[in-house]
Amino acid sequence: SLAVILVLQSSAILGLNAWMQNPVFSDMKDGILSVPDLWSLMLNPILPAKILHQVISSWTLAGMLVVSISSYFIIKNRHIELSKSSFKIATIFTFFGLIGTGIAGHWSGTTLIEHQPMKFAAIEAMWDSKDKDSFIVFAIPDQVERKNKYAIEIPGLLKIITADSSSTPKGMDTLTKETYEKIEHELKSEKNKSTDINQRKNGYSGLMYQADGTPKNKEIQTAADEAIPNVKIVFLSFRVMMVSWGLLMIITMVNLYILKNNMTPSKNWLWICVLALPTPWIATEAGWLVCELGRQPWAVTGLLPTISGGSHLDSGQTGLQMLAYGLIYAAIFGVVSKMSMRHIKKGWPL
Repeated sequence: SLAVILVLQSSAILGLNAWMQNPVFSDMKDGILSVPDLWSLMLNPILPAKILHQVISSWTLAGMLVVSISSYFIIKNRHIELSKSSFKIATIFTFFGLIGTGIAGHWSGTTLIEHQPMKFAAIEAMWDSKDKDSFIVFAIPDQVERKNKYAIEIPGLLKIITADSSSTPKGMDTLTKETYEKIEHELKSEKNKSTDINQRKNGYSGLMYQADGTPKNKEIQTAADEAIPNVKIVFLSFRVMMVSWGLLMIITMVNLYILKNNMTPSKNWLWICVLALPTPWIATEAGWLVCELGRQPWAVTGLLPTISGGSHLDSGQTGLQMLAYGLIYAAIFGVVSKMSMRHIKKGWPL
């Protein structure tokens, strides 16, 4: 029952996050964002893949946690029979978790092509729409020059990966032009109506609400260019997540081979399983960096720019709140870590 409650709770949180990423059935009136009802949040087309990806990745993390702890007990020659059983069950559980995470991750990625094309372009460092077929394994994206340095590409692979998408990937060149047109359209429409400063801070025109007087084309172009997220962080974070998934899959496949052939894993290999414990957390954090940085400069995509979403608190109040949050979460982390280590050292009750 607790697991079901946690999945439902996670789904509700992810529903709100999905709405901020892709605000379907929403509108901005008089500076106020509105959603018709709760079910409108749940009907977001990016939500099912998002829930599946997050929940199954959490199960994968849990499975790897048990694999690591079981490996530690086997190394220390404690609870051998129980540890071998838990090692086997957790390895199988982790394997299916990794398969599910990969499928859900692919599904989530294909939804971005249609609903968050700029984020997808940043993930692939796709500066030019002409480069939509090659998958970039590694590169150092240069946001100023809009090119990828030291790029290692696999021609045609991205076309195969995105073949099941109903939309065609767009490069940041095309998307920047679309952003320019949207800003220009909103600015022109606002000339014919009386709006206050809070209204002008919203939507695409809100990307340049600080401009004095009638914005010039150069200022609009600058705002459109700045609507590209931090490509280097988004691109590299995605690859950190993928490499982490690959490492976990390799470890899990080796463990399955060992179990299938009734082999005894060496201490060195078991230590690898123990030391691999942070990997699922690294993958999760990298994934959330992609998710949140990839939607910048929007707090709510297309409706509320991040620069307009701040509170009226001064820097002192904000700093105090951040300090309080930091201290509270640091204390929780310390207590949970200490209790977890105590239970691990104590071992399972017989």
